[in-house]
Amino acid sequence: MLNAGILITLRQVFPSTPIAFFGDASHLENVRAHLPIDVASTVAFRPVSFELPLVEKYRRKQVEALVSELFRETFQAHAFVYLLTTSFYRFLVPLLVRIAAVLAPDTRVITHFMLHGTNRDELQHRSRNPLVRRWDVQSAIQRVNPSEVKFLVLDAATIPAWSDISPQLEPMLLALDIAIMPGESLRSGIRSSSSTPLKFGLLGQATEAKGFFAFRNLAERVEERTPGMAEFHLVGRLSSALARIDTGPLKLHSEKAQERDRPAAQMDRHSYMAKIATLDYVCLLYTGDYYDSGASGVFYDAVNLARPIIALPTRFI
Repeated sequence: MLNAGILITLRQVFPSTPIAFFGDASHLENVRAHLPIDVASTVAFRPVSFELPLVEKYRRKQVEALVSELFRETFQAHAFVYLLTTSFYRFLVPLLVRIAAVLAPDTRVITHFMLHGTNRDELQHRSRNPLVRRWDVQSAIQRVNPSEVKFLVLDAATIPAWSDISPQLEPMLLALDIAIMPGESLRSGIRSSSSTPLKFGLLGQATEAKGFFAFRNLAERVEERTPGMAEFHLVGRLSSALARIDTGPLKLHSEKAQERDRPAAQMDRHSYMAKIATLDYVCLLYTGDYYDSGASGVFYDAVNLARPIIALPTRFI
């Protein structure tokens, strides 16, 4: 898990520095379960919950509430704060500009934003309202100090795509190798592909951009032409957008979402990695430019477990 790997790395680099991790209570427990006891015991886990529904018009209030909590617990108590965040760029960047200038003038706040392909829209968003637009991400980036705000990407190959999206990001972009959990690597050689049926897998959260439909169509064609020769596995979960979709001959290894606004439960990390290890091939059938600007975590999982990969070309792969 990425967040657990990051926390382990931070604790190794900063052995005596206080670390607080904010998030949904269930996510906190999931992260805690993947940490060694000596690391988990030194991290202050702070559950954050919102009464408001997760819809766009309320999201600004949610993030403002989170920043207020950060301000009370952290910014007022320390002269130096390092903030690492993986979401809400549209609101956090402008709010941090205000914090630096108004709320915490005596506190130095170093902020690193983890960039993922799903955040492209947030970074490109421009409001039609000129008053709101003054505080969107694009405008705020121009007012922050490049030495105190950095945007981290998980592979150097994706930096040009982010520069294309927002040229002013370029001096703030840094490449960071994805965190690999200790003990997860199973580099015992490539599994023999002589067994029948051959096992193909689509990993992580199945979406259209990740090639779900291409994977399902391939499974249907193979099953029709050579029945019993291959199995096609969804290892992870179906996205909420595909909650009611017909999965055809695909084998699911997680719960299927029952409603579009309630995604399926995520596989636990141990079961997920164990299932990948049984596959003959991992399929990365990405479509569009989604992974041009975000290194794929499942790509690293496949490489880490020495799985052969079948991929469509993208800027990243």
